[in-house]
Amino acid sequence: MTPSPNDIFALRRRRGESRARFGRRFAVTARAIESWEQLDPAGRPRRTPRGLALAKLRTLLRQP
Repeated sequence: MTPSPNDIFALRRRRGESRARFGRRFAVTARAIESWEQLDPAGRPRRTPRGLALAKLRTLLRQP
């Protein structure tokens, strides 16, 4: 399961992190985080996390 843009945004806000700081956790740019959090005009995520970043996100989303 790939986290939705809303899941990613909520996780980042819950942790109180900027896009830049959150991106460093996943070794991606703040722009990549922004793309993960936004939808394109058709309602699909602009970009989705892959590989290690996706695995880390899934782990963080499972934590209370």
